[in-house]
Amino acid sequence: FQKIFEEAPAAIADPGVFREMELAAMRLTQSIGYSGAGTVEYLYHAATKKYYFLELNPRLQVEHPCTEGVTGVNLPATQLQVAMGIPLPNMPEVRRLYGIDESDTTTTLDLDDPNTKYRPIQKHVLAARITAENPDESFKPTSGKVERVSFQSTPAVWGYFSVGANGGVHEFADSQFGHLFATGEDREAARKALVLALKELKVRGEIRNPVEYLVQLLETDDFKSNNIDTSWLDGILAAKSINTHVDDSVVVASAALFRAHEACKAARSEFESALERGQFSTAGLDALDTFDLDIVVSDVKYTVTVKRTGDASFDLVTNGGPALAASVREQPDGTLLASYGGISHQLTGQEEPLGLRIIVDGATVFVPAAFDPSEIRSDVTGKIVRWLKEDGESVEKGETFAEVEAMKMIMPLKAADAGTVSPKMAAGSVIEAGDLLAGLELDDPSKARSITPFQGDSLGLEEASAVKQDALLTYRSIFDQLSTAMDGYDALGEDAVDAVGRLVEAIADPDVFRLQVREVAGAIGQKMPAELDAALAKVAASIDVAGLESELAAYENEPAVQSLRDLAAQWAGGAAGVAADAVADLLDRFLAVEEKFVGRADEDAATRELIKASSKKDAADVLLAHGKLKARSALARALVAAVPRVQALSGRATDEERARLERDLDRVAALEAAGPGYATVSLAAGMARLRQNVPPFDARLASLKNDISKASDLSTFASNPQLGSYTRGVDLLTELFDDPTVGVKAAEVYVRRMYSAHDILDISITKKDEHLEASWWYKFRNDDAAKAPLRFGKLVLFDDAASAVAGLSATVEGFGDELRSGLQTHSSWVADPSDETPVNTIHLLLKSNEATTDDKALVATLEQALAGVQNAVEAARLRSVNFVATDAPYYPRYFTFVNPTCIEFGAQPGPYREDPLRRGMRPTFYHLLELGAVERNFLTMPLPTVNRDLRVYVGDDRAGRAKNPKFAAQSVFVRRLTHSRDFFEGGCARLLDKALDALDMALLDARVKPTASGRVYVNVIPPVEFESAKELDQEFQKTLGGYLAARATRLLAARVDEIEVKFAFKTAGGVIPVRGVATSAEGPWLSLRTYIERVDPVTGVTLSYCDVEGNNCVVEPYPAADAVSKKRATARRIGTTYAYDFVGLLATAQLQAWRDRNDQVVAFGGEPIDIPSSDSVVVAEELLFDDDAEYGVSTKGSRPVGTNDVGMVGFSCTFRTPEYPEGREVVIVANDVTYQSGSFGVAEDDFFAKVTRFAAARGVPRVYLSSNSGARIGLVEALKPLVGVKWVSNDPSKGLEYLYVTPEDLEKLPSGSVDVKPKNRNGHHEIEAIIGSDDQVPDGIGVENLRGSGTIAGETSRAYEETFTLSYVSGRSVGIGAYLNRLGQRVIQMKTGPMILTGFQALNKLLGKAVYTSQDQLGGQQIMVPNGVTHLGVDDDYEGCEAIVRWLSYVPATANDLKPGLLAPADPVDRPVTARPPADGSPYDVRELLDNADGTGLFDKGSFTETLAGWGKTVVAGRAKLGGIPFGVISVETRTVEAVVPADPANPDSRESIKPQAGQVWYPDSAHKTAQAIADFGRGEKLPLMILANWRGFSGGTRDMYDEVLKFGAKIVDELTKYDMPVFVYIPPKAELRGGAWVVVDPTINSDFMEMYADPESRGGILEPPGICEVKFRSPDQKKVMARTDAELAKLLAQPASAERDAAVAAREAKLAPLYQQVAIEFADLHDRAGRMKAKGVIRDVVSWEGARGYFYKRAARRLAVDALAKGISRQGGSLADATSKVEAFCDCDWSDDDAVLSYFDAHAREAAAMVDEAEKEALVQKLKGIFAGRADAGALVAAAMA
Repeated sequence: FQKIFEEAPAAIADPGVFREMELAAMRLTQSIGYSGAGTVEYLYHAATKKYYFLELNPRLQVEHPCTEGVTGVNLPATQLQVAMGIPLPNMPEVRRLYGIDESDTTTTLDLDDPNTKYRPIQKHVLAARITAENPDESFKPTSGKVERVSFQSTPAVWGYFSVGANGGVHEFADSQFGHLFATGEDREAARKALVLALKELKVRGEIRNPVEYLVQLLETDDFKSNNIDTSWLDGILAAKSINTHVDDSVVVASAALFRAHEACKAARSEFESALERGQFSTAGLDALDTFDLDIVVSDVKYTVTVKRTGDASFDLVTNGGPALAASVREQPDGTLLASYGGISHQLTGQEEPLGLRIIVDGATVFVPAAFDPSEIRSDVTGKIVRWLKEDGESVEKGETFAEVEAMKMIMPLKAADAGTVSPKMAAGSVIEAGDLLAGLELDDPSKARSITPFQGDSLGLEEASAVKQDALLTYRSIFDQLSTAMDGYDALGEDAVDAVGRLVEAIADPDVFRLQVREVAGAIGQKMPAELDAALAKVAASIDVAGLESELAAYENEPAVQSLRDLAAQWAGGAAGVAADAVADLLDRFLAVEEKFVGRADEDAATRELIKASSKKDAADVLLAHGKLKARSALARALVAAVPRVQALSGRATDEERARLERDLDRVAALEAAGPGYATVSLAAGMARLRQNVPPFDARLASLKNDISKASDLSTFASNPQLGSYTRGVDLLTELFDDPTVGVKAAEVYVRRMYSAHDILDISITKKDEHLEASWWYKFRNDDAAKAPLRFGKLVLFDDAASAVAGLSATVEGFGDELRSGLQTHSSWVADPSDETPVNTIHLLLKSNEATTDDKALVATLEQALAGVQNAVEAARLRSVNFVATDAPYYPRYFTFVNPTCIEFGAQPGPYREDPLRRGMRPTFYHLLELGAVERNFLTMPLPTVNRDLRVYVGDDRAGRAKNPKFAAQSVFVRRLTHSRDFFEGGCARLLDKALDALDMALLDARVKPTASGRVYVNVIPPVEFESAKELDQEFQKTLGGYLAARATRLLAARVDEIEVKFAFKTAGGVIPVRGVATSAEGPWLSLRTYIERVDPVTGVTLSYCDVEGNNCVVEPYPAADAVSKKRATARRIGTTYAYDFVGLLATAQLQAWRDRNDQVVAFGGEPIDIPSSDSVVVAEELLFDDDAEYGVSTKGSRPVGTNDVGMVGFSCTFRTPEYPEGREVVIVANDVTYQSGSFGVAEDDFFAKVTRFAAARGVPRVYLSSNSGARIGLVEALKPLVGVKWVSNDPSKGLEYLYVTPEDLEKLPSGSVDVKPKNRNGHHEIEAIIGSDDQVPDGIGVENLRGSGTIAGETSRAYEETFTLSYVSGRSVGIGAYLNRLGQRVIQMKTGPMILTGFQALNKLLGKAVYTSQDQLGGQQIMVPNGVTHLGVDDDYEGCEAIVRWLSYVPATANDLKPGLLAPADPVDRPVTARPPADGSPYDVRELLDNADGTGLFDKGSFTETLAGWGKTVVAGRAKLGGIPFGVISVETRTVEAVVPADPANPDSRESIKPQAGQVWYPDSAHKTAQAIADFGRGEKLPLMILANWRGFSGGTRDMYDEVLKFGAKIVDELTKYDMPVFVYIPPKAELRGGAWVVVDPTINSDFMEMYADPESRGGILEPPGICEVKFRSPDQKKVMARTDAELAKLLAQPASAERDAAVAAREAKLAPLYQQVAIEFADLHDRAGRMKAKGVIRDVVSWEGARGYFYKRAARRLAVDALAKGISRQGGSLADATSKVEAFCDCDWSDDDAVLSYFDAHAREAAAMVDEAEKEALVQKLKGIFAGRADAGALVAAAMA
């Protein structure tokens, strides 16, 4: 008992007996002569009133404050006074205890007298010990950290604690760490005070404590009545009569919430810390979106699926049952306030080695980890004292097998079950809680304690949360849900469209406004004017905005009701306005995140910027939301889609509300350019903005009526494209049929518009029963109208569906009568009187609004009615029966009924049924859109569209679907009509752009596969006129070719494989259908073709398609998916473009380059240039293996596209470029990812090597299109079924002995496919090596592929030295694929084309955790651009092809050419260069000096292409043209830049390193970049080089020296020494070249080719002027100049020396010092001017910046001409210097005048060429002389050979 509570006085003892105890204690101490504080302890038997001595403690006890509390004597102070020799009777506190007043100093106090008594005790003290003990395990000690102790003393209770926050209780200390003392006037008062104090005490940490248990002990009846004894607590513990039971379901929910909160908190903290280190992955947070927790309570395991629905909210689901919504909030003291099931709970917890200790509403519960009964683990921290059982001994259940010491206590360890013990730790070992102490082999495992899984699907807590909300709470709840979802949490639990719909519905409820009025009025309270309060109360249930405004009108100047006025303003636009604001609020949340990522180089760059500008928390919030872009985009799209519903709500949004929503829609629409992740929502927003601009229905109808009334020529009006501008005026016409003024006209326009693609021979409009009827005779429009059958059509109006059904029989029969009569009347129009083919059509218009009847019910009614008149339908030869149900103000609904044979292939004829494919479609569309041709091979399904003239279908290949629907090839068909006549005058882009808009939307549909092909069809209805079909073909090629070039990026993204445009070509004999096609079906991407159609005059179906000459006809326009289509889909699935399609893409890019060149020439006043046709701009011939060819490949053979049996393809292409209009050769080699994933096998390596050698030997550019999976791997599959397994001792548990084949199987295997040992005694041939025969592994599976990889690596490296090599990384490139890119040096990388050595999944597996989330983290642009591997980054394959074409424009036709390809100057070479550095010398962007938008830079406008931009940023490198001459360019960044080294996700402790780099300084990376750029320019590209030098030197700090700045600086010199093209080093204005920087670009490095120039305002020298003044013009020198040039100082110095004079001199010198420092600097600076440079011969000339363009153009042109001739001569033998001397001698002009030399060369080009021929002959003569040397007839032989 004393270990828990202490109290004074001992109220249980009889006062007389207690006095006896006191006297006995006195006698005891006196008898032993003890002097000092002490405690005598007794046992008291209440029943007998006897007491028994226990012990004497000669010291203070921990409970001494109890004695002090009732006596008023400070015992430690008293003890000290005794030690000082002061007698007890003299101490004031003691005398006061015995009733003696402090002022009484005379009364003697005899404490030895038994009759001396202290005054009666008037109060009671009750104490509780606070210990680190577990009351649930008989107060077993615990140890660990203490996080927080919270206790506030009161007058009634005080306490102390030996530990505080962040302290602890260790295993070697006493378990007590605190004590509380409660004082009361009696025992009950003290008890109550102590109970309250214990309830307020909070102890958090790893230790257990008995606080709540003590409270319950104090509340027991026995304690209250003081009826306790030494067995009282033991009895309670044994009986477990006190427990803190919490319902299991509450424990499960609480534990799950606690763990979920802690996991999310830890992940969030780690994420924020990672952001500071530059680790940007959200994978750790994403993993907590949904996760499972196992909670064990009462031996039942609950698997709780936790879904995070907000920052502090979760859904808890068990076994797939209903979700329990829960929230949790962390309090300032660290406890959690959790809410679920409508009830709040206070939680705190601590994870321990054996489980979770959680306190739920003050009750402690232990949630154990799932345990293994065969393991005995420690639940305390201490040490093992001894083992009572040896290893292998048996132990019974409950038997003690060991003893441990913890906190000065020896505790037994007892077996939970019977078994055999195996100790794992020795006696004396220090142990921690959770340590494995011993193993226990159970005697009977079936009897061991087991955990059973929870079988239910609910915790039973959900019901309490089902509280009905009012309308306002519902609205706020939904809005909060949507806001949370927009923050990146899965808060909806439903489709986004449904959630937004619920929001709109909630706002539409009038009670929302009324409840808000009540809420705001209630908040005003007593300040509300009484009259207004009363008035509002009367109308509370029905008030609206107008009513509120009316009531508030009289209180304009009353400030108290301002909040009501604000509410009225908020609702001024009604529900529509509030909803518009709500939608805008949510879109703002979306945009606030996503706009931070728009316009940034990449995600990492945007993240760095975000972290700089925001707090850690805000940055983490933004990244968390951005990481859920897909879900948030879907929500934003749902919000955009809801705008029409919002606008349809009551009221009308205010101008401000509408403007705000429109701004947000515009901002969302603008996100389209930010990337594909925004495509869906941005497109939807754009369409929403268009819809918002549509006038109201009534206005549109009135406008249409007005225009029809004015129309005189209805045929022209019907064909006018503007008829569609009424936002589908065609459909609005049905609303005017009954109009008395324009009804007849409207009906005629309707018919003529519907049948505008036909020849209408006759039309009549009549009235019948107050309704219009229209009938017309028509034919298909073609070139042989006489053969076309005559057709009859009729339009009949009915009031509604019921009247149509009733009158259907009479209508159809009447139709038949009119048909037969008309055929007689119009017999001259009839092609074949005997033809009974159903060709006619009838339209039945249901005028009454049928919106209340759903489509399904209406169709069923009409089908039933048609079945009843089937005979009459057939007799009328009706091909289709069309019903139109008007639905104002919405579009009419169209239903087309046809014979079942027209719906399903193979169906039997029967009653007409509705064709679902034609629903909602105007009746003639099916034919005009050629849907029948599509349906033959594709199982089609319509997709929703906005444009009424456009239809979209998704179609699965029928044959493929029959085999396997999942892998069936799929196409999306976009079909549209147009009445526009401007297709060839700008209309092409408009029409096709709208089609692409629809295709983009369709590709987002869940029913569309990510590999689906896009096919676009446009039917141009108005006839087109050309001289011939050939002319039409040429115009089509020009128009659509230009469109393909302009929209290639978008077409690629939309996966467009076919574009068809059908024209009606008007000829003298009629109209001929002509089809222009851009198709990828034959291999090249969207190659252009034009066909003349041969049409069946009866059905209108195209029979064949012939070329414009009428030959080479094909039959199938929409073939089923072929092998090429499937391969293309495979490539798209991987994320790249099919290899064969690149030829078409490159052709399109080259065509665009021609157009750009033409625009440039025209812009500078030149005449338009001739642009090659699209089919001639790039002509490709496939390279195939050819053993007879010199290099093993040739273009002699051919094969169909897609039939390659090697995963590598090659092409020899002729590119017609502006530089080489006659054509230049480019060799392309590409991985075919559709063949074994593009892996490199033996054949692929062989082909790649041969194609590369083919290109290098010819010196032509070799472009590698890279997308692969690295070296091919595999096993000998044929051996797998034959392999046997021999286990050690034939026991698998003992391990593998060997693998073998039997003699019989060995006989079956090809020779050499496996190495085996001779047959052993088991009859086995043990396998030593598996080899595989050639027919078993024809593609290679291992080391043979590695050898091939080595071969092509070497070949690529050599090719870089020999010719121009360029790699374009279109898709992931692995292993050897990545190395080949780097070995070719020049790399263009597509955004989704990482270069990696090992896949991220494999690395994650190696690391044992999900570290990397994508290949891009390993080798994407964000890695390869900053490290200099990638020269250019592009977003898609077309941009990549544009980059290839642009790069080739700088490169000569072959590496052997003596000068690059030149363009005639468009940008005048003699224009001044007016872009200059700032006059004040401030940093600037050097790119603006090179080439800028204004065309004022050094190089031709628009010609500069920067490469390696992300690496070595203090240097700017690229290519440009000057007067059409291509240059390599190296210039200098003057601004400070940052070099970023990313953190490694595999090392959580790694940090992102951001190193600032000053401008005008070479660092290791920029020096390396400079050397790399020079190497690239010189090898293969053969470019003259312009170095705009502006360096102050190299960075020489420790880090940079370690990072090899010296090596890379030297490498610049190495590369310049090898450079064999003109190099112009030019120091521009305001620039300087100093020290080591000058050294590495000095022209003497390569005097044959290098020249140096300087602007007059430039500087050059060793040190900068201030630096050299510190060495060579110091203060003494400056003082000498002062003395010589300053009159006042000279005067002072002339005076006699004195202290006064010296002081005056010193003062004057000090005053002049700053001025003469400037003098010194200016003096030093004058040494660095361009004049001195030229005088010393270190530069060739001083060239002003303004005239530099003309100067260097002439100089470069002259050097190229002279050097080319000199090289041509020197190649035959001799030095270049000698050859140059010959050229100089040849040039009869002023050799120093560049103009003169150029003019001479132009005039004597033939003679110059003859010099090379002569040199060649001379070289040959010398060679022959060498051969015939020593022969007498050598001269004759040489002469004969030359002859």
